[in-house]
Amino acid sequence: MHYTSEEKETVCVYDYIDGMWEVYSCVPRHITKLRKAVGEPYWKEERTGRTGKVMLAAGRWKLNGNQIRFFAPFGSHAKQKTPRNS
Repeated sequence: MHYTSEEKETVCVYDYIDGMWEVYSCVPRHITKLRKAVGEPYWKEERTGRTGKVMLAAGRWKLNGNQIRFFAPFGSHAKQKTPRNS
């Protein structure tokens, strides 16, 4: 299956009880990064390219709770100072 630009997404869902992330992606750049960092997905959707090469169109990965981190955008102030006792 081929995804249009409007259909491409990466979804991360955290299971608080298990402490695990489930990540689904059909964004080629994210798929490449996940494969390099985590390995092959436990679920795959493959497609055949124009040259006949089989490529990963989408995948699902399970990650430990500490494998995903959140950062403030570059150049932004993560913590804004507020006056005390206001």
